[in-house]
Amino acid sequence: MPDYAAIALDAARTALSILRGKEERPHDSPELLDELVDSVHELAYAVNERLQSEEDPLRVHLPVCRDGCAWCCYADVIAYAPEVLRIARYLRSTQEPEELSALRARLRELASRTRDMTTDDWKKERIPCPMLDVESASCTVHEVRPGLCRAYNSLNVAQCIQSFEAGDGSVPVPSNRVQQSSIQAAGIGLVAACRASGLEWEGLSLTAGLAAALETPEAPEAWLAGERPLHEAETRASRGWKALYTADVDRTLRALQAEGGGLPPRPAAAPSQMADDLSRRERNRKKRQRQTRRPR
Repeated sequence: MPDYAAIALDAARTALSILRGKEERPHDSPELLDELVDSVHELAYAVNERLQSEEDPLRVHLPVCRDGCAWCCYADVIAYAPEVLRIARYLRSTQEPEELSALRARLRELASRTRDMTTDDWKKERIPCPMLDVESASCTVHEVRPGLCRAYNSLNVAQCIQSFEAGDGSVPVPSNRVQQSSIQAAGIGLVAACRASGLEWEGLSLTAGLAAALETPEAPEAWLAGERPLHEAETRASRGWKALYTADVDRTLRALQAEGGGLPPRPAAAPSQMADDLSRRERNRKKRQRQTRRPR
């Protein structure tokens, strides 16, 4: 059986090496966040590919997931804080201002309506993920989708459809467990490294998380500086999910500490710099509020 704890630890080491930053760029550069998330996702795929060769050399139990198959995308996806911020940066760089404005409004409305829903509630009401293009049954952020989306898979399309139509979890979907567990383990390593670095690390509703991230352009820099720009994005579903993975994160942190892999405390910003930053962010927040209230 694969050693998933070792996979989580390896991912945590990778993430920590990136979070230590590079001399040629500021530690709070938002591009560092992209490298952090993308590198861990790439590691997850590399590990999964190796394990598939070892565990299923004939590849007879590989997922049947394909383009245009979105039966599993009617759910409130849980994504970790750095993944949410990575997706928000991707959206800002790929969407026109009008598209982004419409998306922000849609996310705000959906986040407000679903904040107290459970994961099962979403499935029963068949609410599509806000990142799903329903007409084409395709993910609009597939390139930077969260790790849990990358991990989820099916070995039987017919049962996916039956599960979707039932909407109550009564129809199990057979899956490739190696893919699920190895990619999930890499995600645990990612957030363990974030937690060891004093950064916001919890899993969030993708809907509520993106609603918060897209309202605050400077959220990536704030996150890398040790602030919690997504703290208001907690939902009933994300609280339930946290209970499932916190023990694994704790275990990975202990392993990091045992080998001396933790980061030194982050140096505090100078008082004047902190005051300037807070003042700038408050001005930006009030400016966004005025723009939102301005009649069309």
